[in-house]
Amino acid sequence: MRLQAGALLLWIAGSAAAQDDSAAGQVHISVSGRADLTYAARDRRLNESALWIPGGLPPGSPIRATDTLVLPDVAVRFDIDSPIGAAAVEFGNLPLHFTDADPRFQQDRLGGASAVELTLLQAWVEFLEVLRFGLQDFVWDPTGHGNPLFLAPSRSESPWGELPDSTVPPFPGFGTNTVPQTRRDQQRPVGLTARWGDTTFFALLALEGGNRNSDQSLAGGFYDTSIGDFRVGALLCVLAGNSWPRDGDKIVGTAGLTVTYAADSLFASAEAYLQRGDAGSYPGTPGLRAEGNAVRVQAGFGDTVRLQLTATRVSGDRRGDDRKEGRFLSYEDNDATLIVEGNDFGLDVDSNYMTLQFSAAVPFQAGGMRIEPRVQVAAFRFLEAVPLPPDPPPGIGGRSRALGTEVDAGVDVAYTAQLAFTLAGAWLFNARALENFTVDRDDRAWLLTLGARLRF
Repeated sequence: MRLQAGALLLWIAGSAAAQDDSAAGQVHISVSGRADLTYAARDRRLNESALWIPGGLPPGSPIRATDTLVLPDVAVRFDIDSPIGAAAVEFGNLPLHFTDADPRFQQDRLGGASAVELTLLQAWVEFLEVLRFGLQDFVWDPTGHGNPLFLAPSRSESPWGELPDSTVPPFPGFGTNTVPQTRRDQQRPVGLTARWGDTTFFALLALEGGNRNSDQSLAGGFYDTSIGDFRVGALLCVLAGNSWPRDGDKIVGTAGLTVTYAADSLFASAEAYLQRGDAGSYPGTPGLRAEGNAVRVQAGFGDTVRLQLTATRVSGDRRGDDRKEGRFLSYEDNDATLIVEGNDFGLDVDSNYMTLQFSAAVPFQAGGMRIEPRVQVAAFRFLEAVPLPPDPPPGIGGRSRALGTEVDAGVDVAYTAQLAFTLAGAWLFNARALENFTVDRDDRAWLLTLGARLRF
């Protein structure tokens, strides 16, 4: 990978020199990058819950301790602009990199084995501002308000990691797939994207870096256009759990519709998705039928004071021993709340839940800096009580739908155009579902973060 990226960069630089010599046009190479550090302190109950083991961990387990860490995110990028098109090469570390079942990502924190191990993040060429080929950042955010609900493979773990369903008892160590999973990871999609007017087509592999059959593929297209104050979109996408659909039986199609309204200080948006297909065959569970769906509605108002209301429902499975797979399979990057939805340090619940959220932010200027305090309140509930039947075994733990209420508060400070700081905290309470996954039957957890972001 690294040699290929270097060869690509040298080829582009050589082409640039040749074109300059022949007066065919100018080539510009710009360098940019980032160096982000985030300190996090996580409650012992959050660490224990993130393993989703019914009954919790033994009292002496080190994972049950309050944890602190620093997570680095560094990268350097070369952008090349030439008469024949654009290109980019980017090296950096992967802040989220699934290495084992420990959700504390011991390997990726500062001082860990792979914390600042540089790898190839992007290497692509683009022709005529239409066709892009190579390893590229791919995120689809149809409403423009962040936290993509379906398609952001560059920021997401694999949707296939939560399959198949489990038909155990007894419950194996580190849980089964009848419980939620906290898998901190992100993909590196490689392939082709093409823009034609208001339509974008894509055919990508989500690389895992190992066996080819462990990679996944996604292909399809989306249409997005403006009609007055409205912006409407439609998506058709096929997700395959193997590099090529012919290699396996994990093929799921997704159709989606989106609409956004924006005028003056008011905005409103809605997006909905429906899935059908084959979620794979597994020992004891042949031919799973995918029947997932998701919907999100948002509305907001204000410039001086920004208010936003969000309602989200993401389908889940009903049983772990049937042939219906109700989870909504997605490459989501919905981290709207720090604990329940947050992938970086939280539980990363991304299916089988509904939530109603209200947030407020009051940005202002002081001392030449932009300061933005914010607060958010979110109520959560599992659609189906977890663990799903037939788990857990009698006497190990119970089931619950109550995921609790989360309160997040923080402040962002833009010290300069290049340097910013952020401080945030979250408190989750009345989460009775967590009582089934903590040895002390706790129903609350907290999280604190402090970050510095540098751009150059």
